[in-house]
Amino acid sequence: GEVHHYPSLFTSRWQAPDGSEAQVIVNYLQTPQQCSVDYAGEGVLFTQPDGTGTALAGGQTIELAPLSAVLVKLN
Repeated sequence: GEVHHYPSLFTSRWQAPDGSEAQVIVNYLQTPQQCSVDYAGEGVLFTQPDGTGTALAGGQTIELAPLSAVLVKLN
């Protein structure tokens, strides 16, 4: 009878030895979810595995399709 609340997105951020950072964001729900990545500067948003990305400004809203994942390269 208890109610448990969980975040609607799973996320993990990594830093490479050269100092560059990337963050993976996963929407495991069957509904679209919105979020923003809080960082200074610009990044690149990758939504497809073909390696093409689009520019992303820090704090810009991202909409993730149901059951999808994106990668944000931060530096």
